[in-house]
Amino acid sequence: MENIPLDLIWVWALQRFNYIDSLRGWAILGVLIVHASYVCVQILGVSISNNVFELLGSGQRGVQLFFIVSAFTIFYSWGEKSKKESTPYRNFYLRRFFRIAPVYYLILILTFLKNSSNISTLDFISHFFFINGFIPNYNNSILFVEWSITVEIIFYLLVPILFKIINSLYKAIFLLIISLIITYLCNSIVQSSIFFHSTLIKKFFETSFINQFPVFCIGIVTYQLIMHLKNANIGKYSSLLIIVAGMMVFSFAGISVKFFQNHIIFSFIFSIIFIALSFNPLKLLVNKITSYIGKISFSIYLIHLPILSFIASQIKEKISTSLTVQILLFVFISFFLITIISSSLYYLVEKRGVAIGKNLINQLS
Repeated sequence: MENIPLDLIWVWALQRFNYIDSLRGWAILGVLIVHASYVCVQILGVSISNNVFELLGSGQRGVQLFFIVSAFTIFYSWGEKSKKESTPYRNFYLRRFFRIAPVYYLILILTFLKNSSNISTLDFISHFFFINGFIPNYNNSILFVEWSITVEIIFYLLVPILFKIINSLYKAIFLLIISLIITYLCNSIVQSSIFFHSTLIKKFFETSFINQFPVFCIGIVTYQLIMHLKNANIGKYSSLLIIVAGMMVFSFAGISVKFFQNHIIFSFIFSIIFIALSFNPLKLLVNKITSYIGKISFSIYLIHLPILSFIASQIKEKISTSLTVQILLFVFISFFLITIISSSLYYLVEKRGVAIGKNLINQLS
């Protein structure tokens, strides 16, 4: 990027952005909370007030935090590697493919084999080639979380162009404004048009790349801001910024305003937290536990739903005790199993996939 000194880049490279992994950790914890809440209500029969349910439901915005982290880290890494490599485009896509595909394909195939009678061949093929996000009926039909993967893939396809064009903070802000306008117009059409009364179509738009693109733009703005605020003494205000952001989370839970949908509001809040932690990674939020959870977050994301549902069903059917004990058992057993299985997938599949990608890039170079 323009006007970014190499010494700053090398310092950050050595630090490896430890707060990045922790942000991923908090993102997946949010997703776990909202899905565990749904399972508790639907299977265990837990009664939750609307206000509490809306607050817990905000955990789904962890996906948007993933998108912001993705935009930031990709812009940072692209800037570094494109200077050193003769084929940065090819290498970028190889790295991304071998980072995502191995564990995704494994879970996808296992799920298909287990539920082949309920999953069409065309549905499976669309998922295999990452095009399910273009087909409303197949968008989120197998793993029930995979919509975000297609959104990520589309962003990857745009990264080389975006990185070349958006080379300043002002251009990043301009792109964000344009993306917000386009999203607002598209959302207005979908919500009001007689042609889009289908709940499926409206849900499809909510999870579409067009509707999520402003989130990536916020991530790009966050990247540019952190780069350009490198000499600012923001660290001493980190605690205050995070407290304010936390209050905003409570205030905007389940709320949208005329121009900003809820997921975009939360993305701006996450950007504040991101910037605060980049200058002062508070131990309460950035530590070994949250960092490790962040490292295994992709595997957690792919496998947590069936585990939550299975454990809740088994407890409901086989353990006759108070609802409080059932909930505690559900939380403990689910968290334990998800952590063990996700850790195994991370070390046995994800890391090996990344290594294969690196070796292939070295061989081709």
